[in-house]
Amino acid sequence: MKSWKRIGLGVGMGLLILVGFMGFRAVNVRSLQPAGGPQPAFPVDSNLACQHLSEAVRIPTINTGEGPGGRSMTNIASLRFWKPQSFS
Repeated sequence: MKSWKRIGLGVGMGLLILVGFMGFRAVNVRSLQPAGGPQPAFPVDSNLACQHLSEAVRIPTINTGEGPGGRSMTNIASLRFWKPQSFS
């Protein structure tokens, strides 16, 4: 009976040491990704952005559960064709 307790204690201690080591390594790991500096600001035409947003919101894309070929699929297709025309 004592040998089973020692084996259980040894396995438990081994797992505790393993989890502690993995936690230590996870906290101290350094990122290999190069640090990026601040990105330069680019001008945004707010009137044009509002126009694009208002056009996109007008296309009803709510799924009503009508299945393929229903109204919702044609509206989603129209949104899909609208995006390249609007942002090119």
